[in-house]
Amino acid sequence: MPDFHPTMTPYERCLATIEGRRPDRMPAYTPTIACDVATKILGRAVHTGSPSLWFAEAVAWCAGPAAHAEFLQQYEADLLELHRTLQMEIFRYGYRKNIKPTKRIDETTFLSGDPDGVYQVWHWDAEVMNFVEVLDTAPPLRPEDWPALARERAKQVPEQVAAARASAGVAEAALQARLGDEMMVVAGGGGLSMGLDEPSLMAIALEPGAVGDILDCQLEVALAQMEGIASRGLKVVLGGGDMADKNGPLYSP
Repeated sequence: MPDFHPTMTPYERCLATIEGRRPDRMPAYTPTIACDVATKILGRAVHTGSPSLWFAEAVAWCAGPAAHAEFLQQYEADLLELHRTLQMEIFRYGYRKNIKPTKRIDETTFLSGDPDGVYQVWHWDAEVMNFVEVLDTAPPLRPEDWPALARERAKQVPEQVAAARASAGVAEAALQARLGDEMMVVAGGGGLSMGLDEPSLMAIALEPGAVGDILDCQLEVALAQMEGIASRGLKVVLGGGDMADKNGPLYSP
């Protein structure tokens, strides 16, 4: 492979690409890298992404707020080291469920929520390396619940819009300021999803008006997120919502 003599910094290379200009080469980026893979790459135990990250964060919460804050600092440091080792030029924080347990049932099982009311039980399955919700005591939603759900979401929009403008992109902008031209930091936001569970998919057919109202609420919050992110000088946001799984699309044409 011939030597590469860069004429752009990583940040300039990313900016040229998204602006439709020709970079000196394509920027390097990869989505979330699982903790076990990152551990092999870096030669030490790290938490960078995938369900094992969610499990590790739940364990950190059980040790208290200070331990959780330390966990987040180490998580960012591990991600940065991984990106530098792989010579990645685009930095993106991974997806975190951030489950804060109310009670640790055993080494691999956690309860979140109100033990005397609505709660969820999460379990780490080491064999398949997945952190899954095995129990939810909340009453199951039915498609006919969607109109009331839409009205409740509409009430929440003003508060969510204000919060989005105030906080969207803050952490990413702070990291971009630290990294300078070393990498381009992208923000997360703009979530739009109709839901992938059976009641949500049925509601699309049976309560399309309510589903549309909920999507309108999501859009209003997403636009506020974009305003907040752009105002902090960030150039890229990655968001959206899943519409398929390993078997193909979930929404009917």
